[in-house]
Amino acid sequence: MMKRRYKYFFLALLLALVPGTVYSQKISEVLFEQDPAGFQFSEDLLMNQIQSRKGDNYSERVVNEDVKRLYAKGFFSDVVSIVNIQPDGSRQLIFKVSPKPVVEKVVFNGNRKYSDSVLRKFVRLTLDNPLNDAELKESLDRLRNFYHEQGLKNSKINFEIQNVSPNRIQVVFQIDESLRVRIHDVFAEGATVFDLSEIQDAIATRYALLSASWLSWLPLEQEAGLLDKTVLEQDKTRLRELYWRKGYLDFTVKDILVSAYDGDPEWADVTFVVEEGEPYFVGDIKITGAVECTEDELRKMLSLKSGDVYNVQLEQRDLEMIESIYAPMGYDEFYINVVRNPNYETHTVDLEYILNEGRPYTIGRIYVTGNKYTKYKVIVRETLLQEGDPVDREKIEISKQRLLGMGYFGGPEAARRRRQGNEPVNNVEGVEIVTFNSPEPGKKDVYINVQERPFISGRVGAAVSDSDGVAGMLEIQHSNVDLFDPENYFTGGGQRARISALAGTETMDLQFDFTEP
Repeated sequence: MMKRRYKYFFLALLLALVPGTVYSQKISEVLFEQDPAGFQFSEDLLMNQIQSRKGDNYSERVVNEDVKRLYAKGFFSDVVSIVNIQPDGSRQLIFKVSPKPVVEKVVFNGNRKYSDSVLRKFVRLTLDNPLNDAELKESLDRLRNFYHEQGLKNSKINFEIQNVSPNRIQVVFQIDESLRVRIHDVFAEGATVFDLSEIQDAIATRYALLSASWLSWLPLEQEAGLLDKTVLEQDKTRLRELYWRKGYLDFTVKDILVSAYDGDPEWADVTFVVEEGEPYFVGDIKITGAVECTEDELRKMLSLKSGDVYNVQLEQRDLEMIESIYAPMGYDEFYINVVRNPNYETHTVDLEYILNEGRPYTIGRIYVTGNKYTKYKVIVRETLLQEGDPVDREKIEISKQRLLGMGYFGGPEAARRRRQGNEPVNNVEGVEIVTFNSPEPGKKDVYINVQERPFISGRVGAAVSDSDGVAGMLEIQHSNVDLFDPENYFTGGGQRARISALAGTETMDLQFDFTEP
């Protein structure tokens, strides 16, 4: 009986405490604490973003959702909730918000095609308001989409946040429009020695019809006519060589001015600002280092003479002429250089041709590499090289051109193998001939490196005519046959075979051609 009384007593006590407990967890007050030095949001605006209200039952889950909701607006770098228990057991709720810096200015850098006023339309950021990450991302996406829709698909756009003052920033959009600037015209300021047309012919920077954007769909070389800083630097050298042909050794390109034509940044006028100077005349000429030939013998062969107007082309021709004298004698390591000593007062230039003859060499062994099908003898017999002959650079170059002329080497297959990294990158044409010192004194071995191309080609066609009716044609050609080598797939002997068949409603024809070199 006593236990039952205690049971009812505790139950009545619990029921008496429940209303007081529920009342004590009511929200007595909702406050917002903001940094006084930062942007100040109205409390009504902040209150509209949360669910917790004065007089509501306190819920930790609801408060956490309120924090997330405020942070998701994108205006705050931090949001913290503070709960203070009051003497009566109620909860005072404080949201401490830290606004992001205020956007004072939006800046565009690098835009040439489109003005700031055009680009500003795509920016969602509001000035004199805290930075909003969602609006910043949307602005960036809208700018990128705009350039993409305008056809400038290679454009790159990013942003930077720069501090202007405490709690204030500017957003800088860095824009690389990747414009394909086309040349409208080329001018030469300060040029009197050559006509403008001669200057334009000497350089690579020039107008080209194929550079027009409406022709970009054509499968043609599209780099012609486009502004290229590397080409501009190379044009400085081209102009210098042009003026050196008439002796203007003091010539210099002082500046290169690039200006948008008719206000369009995709078209440009280029002006070379030049200083010509005065022409130089050839003074003394010396030839040093010659042993095999005397200085007098070589001097008689020079095109440039003392008293002539200096000409860099004639100078280069003289260098090649002297080298051609030594080449047939086997001077494979022969080297010649010219030193110019200009006198700025008399406008004369003394020339000294410095020779390094080395020693004569004869051909030791001839090696062939890279030939999977073509036989050694087929390659070597096409050259002018024989063991025991002097190492002649001119013959080596002629031999290279003769091998290329066979049609066996180079082409798309060699290019493909080079791209895949399977072949030496220096053999860009399909044939390379180099010399190395032989174990035998006074000799050099010759290495011929080739890149084979496909030897078999075919053609298929059809035609309609009054005499033959409807006819079809098939032709197969093998340019490197070896009828006596089945183990090498009948390939590599340098023989040529062609079979063609013509079949139609009115005619039949079969032809077979075979050529033994």
